This record gives sequence, C-alpha cells and structure tokens, in this order.
Amino acid sequence: MKTIALFLLMSCLVLPVFGEDRGKSGLSYRVTGTSKDASLQKNEAKFIFTFLFNDSVWSQRVRIYEGKTEVKAEPDKHGIFSLETTPGKHKFCFISADGCLSADSAIYLKVVTDSIAIAAQHKTEITIYFTSPTVTVDKPVIYLYPEKKTDVRVQLALQGQLTFAYPAYENGWSVSAEPNGMLHTNGKTYNYLFWEGQLSFAPQDKFSGEGFVVEKENLLAFLETSLEKIGLQSKEAQDFITYWYPRMQGSEKNYVRFLFNTDCEKYAALDITPKPDRVLRVYMLWSPLKGGESIGVQAQEFPAFERKGFTVVEWGGTELAPGSVRPEQ
Repeated sequence: MKTIALFLLMSCLVLPVFGEDRGKSGLSYRVTGTSKDASLQKNEAKFIFTFLFNDSVWSQRVRIYEGKTEVKAEPDKHGIFSLETTPGKHKFCFISADGCLSADSAIYLKVVTDSIAIAAQHKTEITIYFTSPTVTVDKPVIYLYPEKKTDVRVQLALQGQLTFAYPAYENGWSVSAEPNGMLHTNGKTYNYLFWEGQLSFAPQDKFSGEGFVVEKENLLAFLETSLEKIGLQSKEAQDFITYWYPRMQGSEKNYVRFLFNTDCEKYAALDITPKPDRVLRVYMLWSPLKGGESIGVQAQEFPAFERKGFTVVEWGGTELAPGSVRPEQ
C-alpha cells in the first residue's frame, strides 16, 4: 500500500495519470463560491469539494494531496466532501482512489488545481470535474433506404466535437434518397453520409464484462459472422470490414464490444425527417490486447433487427488505447 500511495503522490507531482491537468483553463475544476463561516475559529478555514464524473455525481473514494500531505476522502451520495484547513494558499491534486473502472483497475482520474487562496473563518466551494479522455469515433457512415425516392433531412446532435463530415454538414444534411441507398445533394451522388468526431465514452460503455476476445487468425471470420447477425447487408458489411480489418489485424488479440441504438443515441443523437420505420446503429469499440494478454468476458448478445419500410443503418467504431481495457470480471 505504501508503494501505491508513493506512486500516486509522484504522479501528482510529475506524471500524468488519466485525463488532463487543466487548472489554468478552468475546465477541470471551478471555484463556485466563498463565504464567511462563523463556526470556524480564527485560524481555521474550510474547503467544500463537489466531485463529478462526466457531469454525474462521483461518490467513490478520492485521494487528496497537498504537497506531501494526503487525505483519503469519502464523498457523500451527492459527491460532496468537506476539508478543514488553515487560511492561506492551497494547491490540490485529486486522484480517484480505486481507479475509474473497478477497485483493482490500474486507470485513475486526476485533477490538479492552481494555487487557491482562502481567508480565515471562510469556506470555499469548489467543483471538481473528473472526465474520461476523448476518443475519435471513426467513420460513422449513415445509409438511408426509403421505400421510394424521398427528400430526407438528417441532423446530428453530438455530445462532443464534430471534426469532419462529407458531404458538408451545414446544420444538417438535406439529400434526395433513393431506395437503393444512393443519395443526391448539390448535384453530386453519395453512397452514405460520413462524419467523424471526438467523444468521451463513459467507462461502463467502453469497458464491460460483455464482449469478445478475438484471435488474429479468427478476426475476419468473426467480423463477417458478427455483422451478419447484427443485421448489416453485404455492402454495408464490406464497407465496415475493408475499413476496420486492416487496422485490427496487426494485433495477436483484440477486445471487441458493440454499442447499439440507445447507447449510440446518447452520444450522437440523430434527428431524421421523415421519421424512419427502422433504425440500426452500431459502434464497435475495440482495443489491442498488449502482449496477447487474456481477459475474461462473457459473449455479447446482439439485439434482433428487421428491415421494414424506411430503414436507416449507421456503423462506426473507436480504437481504445492498448492496455486500457479492464472489463469487470
């Protein structure tokens, strides 16, 4: 335990852990209020910390470091922890005590503040924002299959930053869609709508006890079989495989998990007019397993999908950092 504590302390002083130190930008923490507290003595002051993770309450243990001093904090169900201290200037380092995935996870969240002054007999409230790092969602492509030639409007509400779209995204896409999937706009024809963006996936979506560990020699067959079960047609599956397989085959093993409609929607909501009859959205999250390591996962089951009427299909994916996968056992 002393070794772990020393590692965490040194990481505050020297090394990044997980996330970014963005104190000067004000993005990782915010002083929300300061007021006099008559219950405090003349040589006392108090910080009240509220911990959030991706805007949700963080009520797990936190290690608070100020110089060589360590405090083991237990935020309440609202993510709040009070720390009595002395007047003066204080600079804090906050680290999730048990990792952000599970108690034995090697991945931690960290926030470092600038120097914060506090007066005697005053309390200062500070919100600490733990965030998972953004990852690129690569090549989500949207296929539109109306029953007859139809003018379609597609809008994307991204919980992150849109980095590229083709054709150009001008507060949405307006296209004329044919039943065979061909899309027409501005005198040009496209096979699909393309976008990429930066998102922060929640840990429970990136890392789960469900998924697959796929050996290199089985990767192509796994993708073919899985995409057919998921409901992609031949051309959609070919587009998927020719994009992802060359990137994945460099690893002896890969961890793979798929997100479907509801999970996709909370990160990248689609608003389509006219409203489609059937929608299939699937994002593949995958990570090379370092040194061919093995992890225990339960095979993921796929939801049933039936094409009927005006059908919309979207696929995309994200490569997670090697060594970052710690599914719950």
